[in-house]
Amino acid sequence: MLDEAFNKLGGDSIKVGDDFIKVSDDFLKIAQDFGQPAATSETIKLDQGVLSHADDFIKLDSDLHKLDADLHKLGGDYLKIAEALEKAEHESHHESSGNTALDQLLQAAHDFSLL
Repeated sequence: MLDEAFNKLGGDSIKVGDDFIKVSDDFLKIAQDFGQPAATSETIKLDQGVLSHADDFIKLDSDLHKLDADLHKLGGDYLKIAEALEKAEHESHHESSGNTALDQLLQAAHDFSLL
């Protein structure tokens, strides 16, 4: 169970990373849409800019929703790992004196969570 949770955490972390890249690209595209060469003195009217680049804003909105969903999944993965570690810790206290590899793994995970 614990290995599955870490595997899922890794996969979902990659998805979240990809989502952040997409959102970053969306913001960059919007910034380029509104950017002006330094030599021009033309003023930008926000309503005209938004209308002419509406597709970029729609893509940004879509990517932000996907990022939100993937962050929720990632949070769920952390909760599953915490539950698995707690269950393993509880079981190990009943079965061992605290010197097994599982006990060392649990102690390392606990120490890491304190960072």
